[in-house]
Amino acid sequence: MLEKCIKCEREIDQEWLYCAWCGDKVRFNFPASRPDIAKDEAREALGLEGTIFEGNNLFEIWEQVKRLTPNHIVFIESGYMWEFIEQDATLMSEVFEWNTFETAAGTKKTGFPLSGKRPIEELDKAGYAYLKLERPDGDPHRRPKRCVTEVFPHVV
Repeated sequence: MLEKCIKCEREIDQEWLYCAWCGDKVRFNFPASRPDIAKDEAREALGLEGTIFEGNNLFEIWEQVKRLTPNHIVFIESGYMWEFIEQDATLMSEVFEWNTFETAAGTKKTGFPLSGKRPIEELDKAGYAYLKLERPDGDPHRRPKRCVTEVFPHVV
């Protein structure tokens, strides 16, 4: 079955390729099972911008945020990477065919460099809801803290 380029709408027949018409690399196998985000849920998540979450480790912070925004993918800044935990790691590995790994504590993780733009652009195009948790300060020796810096979609 032929698919269409997300950008220029021309038909193409491969899962990953550079579209011959517009030149962009495009992908067509996003899982159909992504949860839909209600406007109220999106507005609630937007209200978290600027909120600082604290925990003994990043998994605790992820759990706190995931309880509040269960249908958003949670990006966590970890060193020079965006890190994804548990079901977010599973989803990202399915969407982008990334490998996951398990920590010594049994937590599933995956990620990509902070400088990476393509995954974020593709999630935006596909309509996935996500939020970013970034380090509010540069001191790595204190108890982990992360601040919600961006929420997508930007529903008003």
